[in-house]
Amino acid sequence: MRLMLSVVLFLPTLVQAETVLDLPYLQSAETRFGTLSVGPVQLDGYDGKQLLLDGQPIDGPRDAYVDIQAVLPMPDGDAQDWVLVSVAGGGNACPTLFAFVAVSATGAHATEPFGTCSEGVLDLRQTESAFLALDMVGLSDDDVMLHTFTFDGYAVSEIVSPLP
Repeated sequence: MRLMLSVVLFLPTLVQAETVLDLPYLQSAETRFGTLSVGPVQLDGYDGKQLLLDGQPIDGPRDAYVDIQAVLPMPDGDAQDWVLVSVAGGGNACPTLFAFVAVSATGAHATEPFGTCSEGVLDLRQTESAFLALDMVGLSDDDVMLHTFTFDGYAVSEIVSPLP
């Protein structure tokens, strides 16, 4: 625990070349296929949040806090828009995870939540293969590492590498 606390406190000095993105916390956002919004849901006796597409619940993350972070329209002619959402349970053991939501004319589906439990996203970009990639810093085997999560429209994969 002490190592993790030290890493979190000194993380800005470990990634001096990288800047954490300042992503918004939106409650609704327009996609080409409808309005994605955050609405209330009861979760095991407490109030939580869920995602709605045009007012209807989707099969996606439900937790104490769910926020829309970015809408990423795919190139014209693509059948989906991709949305990055953050998911948080309200505790401090793992403050934030993320999920991608693919929104199309037939509805929306979300990935399982992923991440390093860090709220800081270093980079969000479209790759040459038209996938989305998201970089975060996290602990792996007691070392601070760069975690790159890639989304292909259906699933998320992760590559862990040393910090540059």
